[in-house]
Amino acid sequence: VVAGYEVYRNNEYAGGTSEPLFSDNGLDPLTSYEYTVIAYDAAGNLSEESATVSTTTLEESNLFEVSLDNGSDDAEEFDTGFIDLTSTDLELAYDSVPGNQTIGLRFHGIDIPQGATIVNAYIEFETDETGSGPASLVITAENIDNAPTFTTTPYNISTRLPVSSSVEWNDVAAWTVVDEKHQTPDLSSVIQLVTDRGGWVAGNAMAFIITGTGTRIAESFNGERLAAP
Repeated sequence: VVAGYEVYRNNEYAGGTSEPLFSDNGLDPLTSYEYTVIAYDAAGNLSEESATVSTTTLEESNLFEVSLDNGSDDAEEFDTGFIDLTSTDLELAYDSVPGNQTIGLRFHGIDIPQGATIVNAYIEFETDETGSGPASLVITAENIDNAPTFTTTPYNISTRLPVSSSVEWNDVAAWTVVDEKHQTPDLSSVIQLVTDRGGWVAGNAMAFIITGTGTRIAESFNGERLAAP
């Protein structure tokens, strides 16, 4: 039984891990590296060295984070087309009164250059009310260079043209603790289609459109500003 792994970069020890997953940090951009792995068991017995794997780092890697900062940048659309800009929470996606909703989230000031490679991206929610019933969501983005904020115009979320890709968040785990954080699956495929647009400019705004079934209730900007998505 494998207890852990030793990872070697260019024949020098780079670190260890107990999982078959390893992140290497502090590397030079546009540089090739070779990696090998040696596994060991609980008694300290070592495996043979693995085959060599080669990889080349990107030109530059950056981490960017942005939160909602306006009450009109998160919105709920009822099946009647009514847009709620003032809700103190976000029902993702079923609410007992309007039924299944379409949720809109807009983040502005996204400092990502046009054409940059999106490696990983997600939206983080905080639990407002607990929920454990079946729930599945679909997330896409508006296909526009600079998304406007939401308005009370009927169907202002669902009539926005989406990109050609979406991400399914199937069988969302139960939200059992208030104030707990929850991250969506990787949204890089969706975001890449927006930042690859010819008119995209660093600092523009991006809007996401969320539909689905079941209920998970998250904090909104108007409910708890610092806990908004």
